[in-house]
Order: sequence, then structure tokens, then C-alpha cells
Amino acid sequence: MTTHLRVADVNDVLDRLRLQFHAKGTQQLSDLDAYCARMDTANAGTLGRKELETCLNYFGLFPTTQEIGVLVRSFGSTCGSSSNIRWRNFVLALSGELSTAREAALRHAFASVPSGSVADVAAAGHFDDHPLAVRGVLRGDDVRHAFVVGLAKAQVGDDANNDVTWQAFRTYYASVSLAFASDDEFVAMLRDVWRPSALHVALPSVLFGNKRSVLLEKLGQRTHKEENERDVLLRALRKHDASETGYVAPHELQRACEVLGLVVSLDEVHDTFAAGTRDARGKLSIAWFADFICADSIA
Repeated sequence: MTTHLRVADVNDVLDRLRLQFHAKGTQQLSDLDAYCARMDTANAGTLGRKELETCLNYFGLFPTTQEIGVLVRSFGSTCGSSSNIRWRNFVLALSGELSTAREAALRHAFASVPSGSVADVAAAGHFDDHPLAVRGVLRGDDVRHAFVVGLAKAQVGDDANNDVTWQAFRTYYASVSLAFASDDEFVAMLRDVWRPSALHVALPSVLFGNKRSVLLEKLGQRTHKEENERDVLLRALRKHDASETGYVAPHELQRACEVLGLVVSLDEVHDTFAAGTRDARGKLSIAWFADFICADSIA
């Protein structure tokens, strides 16, 4: 539930800052973007905590230390463990806008869902593949329930039994977007949950040293009762996910494979990372890797 609480916290902070900006004139938001760009002298796309405070203070805004902490955790350059903030993502969120990449991916996701009520749309989602479910933070059914509640609230003025509109779908995901520090992570979440064909990524013909079938066979030897190969692989990867984010570093993936009885070189691992879904730190999504290895084994 930590991620959901964090989203609620950052929404509260953004709402307060947004109201103050609008009271001073909405043009100040574009001025803030330009000021942050000037402060970003290294052109790295990030600002330190003190630099962020300086930018906001310049426009007459004086958030508390706790509020600055919420912003840094939500827009931090290393998913919560950094004192730097991705300032453009912050400014976009403050303006209520999605980045071009997120907006485009969201349109593809909406185009892939069936027309129908909130319940109909929710039934079509693969919420067991949502990052929170993959990491073991929540069950897939819990993520689905949160989606139903949030989307129903976004259907402002409409009955939840009416067809879900694009505006409601976008409104819901615009707030959820704040939980994903990078565009790639947000797009990967949409791809995993809604599986729109437009977001499908074609993989190279040779990947993972052509050892995919070997690993799949070893996974099959470890299945028990109702488990399938993907369940076994996800469990092994979670044990080596030191950051507990649903993403692993090359050496963590290599170690997990060795525990499963497969030796892979770092070159083979790095080739796989280059083709897969990664977070802002360059770590590989364990959900993506599990899908890649087990795609042909699960009906």
C-alpha cells in the first residue's frame, strides 16, 4: 500500500502548489519550467533538493521540508532513493499534463480495452502483471479493486454502469502516473496490464544466449501443485531483487539464473537488458523477463 499512500501524498502537495500558482497566474507555470531549465546547468534533467527549493522560493512558494521530501521521493531520479528530482516530470505533473510518451501509450491502452462499464473494463486487465502485484506488494485482485474504485470516481457525472469514457480513463491514469518516475516504467505498466498491440516490442531473433528453452525446462522441473513456470521464475527473481522494486540488476539476474541451474554470461545478460523493459536506473523488469521466458508455456 506504500505506493498508493505516496501517490495520495504527492497529489495533496501538487494540489496545494497548483492552487498557489493559479492564484498568481497560470503563466507562472511556464516560467517555472524555464527557470528550472536555467538551474539545470549540467543539462542532466535533474535538480537537487536545494535547487528545487530555490526554484519554488523564487516564485513565492515555500513548501515544508516534508513536502519537498514527498516531491523528491515521487519524482526522484532513482525511484525514491535519490536527493535529485526529475524537474520536467515534476513540472508536467504540476500542470496536470502527461508527457507525450505517456499520453500516446495511454491512448493505445484505451483503444485495446473493450467498450463497457467499469467492471467490464477491469475484467479485461491483466492485473497480476501490474508492478505492485509482481513485486508482491499487493495481490492482482487488490490492484484490480483499486482500479475499479479509482476509475468509478473518474466517471464524474456518469453511472459506473455506463461505458467508460476516454476522459475518465485518462483522468484515472493521470493520477496513477505520479507513481512511475520514468516514462518507460509507466509505458511498461500499461503494456503489461492492457497488452495493446501498438506497444508490443519486437525482440531480436537471438537473445539471452539462445538459452530461453533451457531455462524454461529447468523451471518446469521446479513447479509444484498449481504453479506454472512463470510463478517459479518470478519467485526466484523476487528473492534477488534487493531494491524490492520489481526490477533487477544484471548481476542479480545472473545470480537468480544460477540458483535455477542455468549459467549465463554477463554479455548474454546485458544483451537481454538492452532489449527489455528497464527502469530509470537501467534495471530490468522481472515481469518483462518472466513474460519473455515463459510466453510459449502459458496458455
